Amino acid sequence: MMNVSCQIQWSTKILKASMLVLILLVLFPSTAQSEKNYTDEAYKLYFKWHTPKEISGRDLYPYPGSLIRRGEDRPICTDAKKAESYTLFETNKFLMHGKDGWLFRTIDFRQDFPLTPKALDYFVRLNKQLAARGQTLIIFFAPPRAMLEGRHIDPDDIPTGYTTENAKKNYQGFLKKMNDAGVITVGISEVPSDMDYFQEGDLHWSLAGVDYTARQLTTVIRKIPSYDAIKKQTFQSEIIGLDTLVRGGFEDALQTICKINIQAHLFPQWATIPKTENVQTADDLLGDIAFPAIIALGTSYTAKDNNFNFIGSLKRYLETDVYNAALSGGGFGASSYRYYASKAYHKYPPKIILWEFLSQHNYNSTLSENGFRQIIPAIQGACSEKEAIAKFSGDIIGTTTEFFNGIKDLPLKNIYLYLEVKEPVDRNLQIKILYTDGNADNIDLSRSTFIVNNGKYYLEMGGITDKPAMFFRIETDKPQGHLMARLCRYPENIAGK
Repeated sequence: MMNVSCQIQWSTKILKASMLVLILLVLFPSTAQSEKNYTDEAYKLYFKWHTPKEISGRDLYPYPGSLIRRGEDRPICTDAKKAESYTLFETNKFLMHGKDGWLFRTIDFRQDFPLTPKALDYFVRLNKQLAARGQTLIIFFAPPRAMLEGRHIDPDDIPTGYTTENAKKNYQGFLKKMNDAGVITVGISEVPSDMDYFQEGDLHWSLAGVDYTARQLTTVIRKIPSYDAIKKQTFQSEIIGLDTLVRGGFEDALQTICKINIQAHLFPQWATIPKTENVQTADDLLGDIAFPAIIALGTSYTAKDNNFNFIGSLKRYLETDVYNAALSGGGFGASSYRYYASKAYHKYPPKIILWEFLSQHNYNSTLSENGFRQIIPAIQGACSEKEAIAKFSGDIIGTTTEFFNGIKDLPLKNIYLYLEVKEPVDRNLQIKILYTDGNADNIDLSRSTFIVNNGKYYLEMGGITDKPAMFFRIETDKPQGHLMARLCRYPENIAGK
């Protein structure tokens, strides 16, 4: 028993020492490569005293055969080329072989980044409406994986016609179109030759990629006039532990589809805290700065700050607090229309809004258009009952509820719909609108299950037709609760869209 006790105590000391090394490295960094080496050493110490099953609580390597470790070749089996193999791994379709143990997907080789006039107009309108409220929008358009990781591409497993040069040219073309239209848009098309911007077996960025991006964005944000007036504070990032044992998303899909065992690994758990205590002022006590002046929207790249430390890095380099309103699994715009419809946005308006989205997103699609149709009126907010040009209030007693049937003579240009759905707020919700010219809208307003829903929804009218509507209808999977609806008119200074 004494030997076991000593071993446990010694194991604890080793783990604490390895964590101290990692924290010191973060506080006094040298290079991305040395950080990786220290992290690898911490993993070795951790595994010395813990088996994979003890850490994860499940069998991580259920298939016969040897374990494929980091940096070793990951073979792509025949099943990985079949669409039916990706029922549970839709976002990883189709896996492609890379060198040095790297994996890619078909979408990672995207080299066309068109921007339709309609999509550009939505971006411009969003930017102008925020500017009218004294808010600066900065878009970070995350780079495509293959464009930055060319040295890891297998030339024998590459889409016909793909070239890194063409991808870079078109990627930069998108950035230029956005910036020429007055929308501040930042991208990463070049990185140091020895940097791995992404993880070898996952779609997300590496710690080096996070740090590099945060530095580039800091340079841009510091030039925004409103940045100078934002209160400054010093932050420090620390690794406070190691996350549960996991594989990257590509690795997890490949192991299941091809029935091979791929090494799982541990990710650092980050926390970023102020170096000094906040000194309260009279304004603070009155609640005038209850929220940070800089807000970040986006995908899991931004949302998973405990794993990637993107927000933490921005806090350190900007020397000010940053509120993380990003959403994992929300795609192109879910975090945006969730945030703009929130009490936080309207009660504590920010000065700078950073919106991160991925190069794989289709910002020209009908789905993205419908996202903009929710985002833009949400910024304006709900009109009062007195200001509403039409209103409805009633209980939801069936899966379908119709309202506004008596407004057939009201043109809907520069009009938006505001909905409140209560008891419960969590539900699937679709809205259907039939216009007098025969056109129709059928839009899914359902919110992600990963967030707390406030039951407030917005939708811009007139995107399809300027004609009046025959009726509005909501459909829900929970025929209970209450519905309140108002039709609101945009102010004249932002009308005429």
